[in-house]
Amino acid sequence: MKKATVLPVYMKIAIDVAGKISRKEIKKESKISGRSTLSSEYNVSPETIRKAMALLSDMEIIEVKHGKGIFVSSYEQAEKFIESYKTKENITDLRLKIKEIQKKHEELNEELNEATKNIIDYSIRFKNNEYIPIYEEPVLKESWVIGKSIKELLIWQNTGSTILGIKRKGHIQISPGPYECFKGGDEILFVGDINSGFRLNEFLNNVTK
Repeated sequence: MKKATVLPVYMKIAIDVAGKISRKEIKKESKISGRSTLSSEYNVSPETIRKAMALLSDMEIIEVKHGKGIFVSSYEQAEKFIESYKTKENITDLRLKIKEIQKKHEELNEELNEATKNIIDYSIRFKNNEYIPIYEEPVLKESWVIGKSIKELLIWQNTGSTILGIKRKGHIQISPGPYECFKGGDEILFVGDINSGFRLNEFLNNVTK
C-alpha cells in the first residue's frame, strides 16, 4: 500500500493559505486574519501559525508588517509555491514507486531462481527428452581449475558449454556469476551440443594446463 507523505502542520497551513491567495480568494494587498484568529480557525497554536506565516513571508507571498498585520504580496509567488510543492510531492511519489518496483523485482528474481532450480532438478532426475537436456560434469579434487573463476577459464569459449548452475554440498547455485570459483567436488550443470560434455571433461582434467 502506498504510504501518504507526512507534512508538518505549519506546512499544511502555509499551503492552504497560499492556495487561497493563488485562487485570489484573498485579494492582493488585503489584510489576512491575525495570528490569534488563524490559530482558532486552524485549531493550532499561535506558534504554528507564526511558522506558517514566516514560510510564506520568506517566499514573498505575504508581508508581515509589525504593528499593522499580515498582508498579501503576490499571486504569482503563491502559484510558484504551490507548483513547487506539487513537484516535490510528485518526486516523493516517484521515489515510493521506485521502491515498490524494486521490491517486486527482488520478489520476481526469487521466484525466477526457484523456478529455474526446479527445472534443473526435474531435468536431472527425469532426463525428460522433450526439453533441452541438462548435463552434469564433476570437478575432480586434482583438477587444475580449482580456485579459478568462470570468467578466467572462459568455459563457453573453450568448450561450447553454457553453465546453468553448480551443485555444491547438496545445494544448487543457480546462474553463478563470472567470478565464482570452482572447488573440488563441485558438479557443473550445463547445456550444450552432443560433444560439449566430452570437451568440458577434457578441459577440466587436462593436467597440462
